[in-house]
Amino acid sequence: MMKMKKTLMTNKPLAKQEYYQINKNQAFFHKGSFYILSGIIVCLYKEQFIAAYQAGDTFFMDEDIIPNLTFVAKRDTHLIASEAYMIEEKRNQLIHQFFNQLSSRLVNYSYRTEERITALFFTLGCQIGEVKNNSCTIPSIFTQKELASFTNVTREYYNALYKKWKDEAVITYSKKNWILNNWTSWVARHQM
Repeated sequence: MMKMKKTLMTNKPLAKQEYYQINKNQAFFHKGSFYILSGIIVCLYKEQFIAAYQAGDTFFMDEDIIPNLTFVAKRDTHLIASEAYMIEEKRNQLIHQFFNQLSSRLVNYSYRTEERITALFFTLGCQIGEVKNNSCTIPSIFTQKELASFTNVTREYYNALYKKWKDEAVITYSKKNWILNNWTSWVARHQM
């Protein structure tokens, strides 16, 4: 279970350009759309990973449309409330984007065990990774226990698989980042 601190809950739309600072592992509950100035926020549905958002991304929250979502800062995060949610076209675009992310995660659960884990890393690479020299660097925002939980495997299985990937130079890990080596092969493997 992910450790998180709670913050205020409200179902009222926020005034435009309200500024928020969310500390690492703090949950954020407000109705509206938000633009991330710095940091990383992850979206969880009943403690299962759905999406990650970083500086420059916009995300939305609305319990009336999608209940049981939790947004948690994985780094100290600064964001502002955005008027985008009040514009119907932009709101529909954000909702459509979210449902695509959710359906992608559901499809991942039909994969073999190892494929579920690679699909999660690929998703993180696409959402918050930085591609350079055919490698994708992903901030290390989850613990091994969380990664195992998100893919329905034991931590021991995850560790054994990681050791295999490390030996094969598929993934490199440091305390700050995962590096997915040979990114073009990751893309080819996960294109549908």
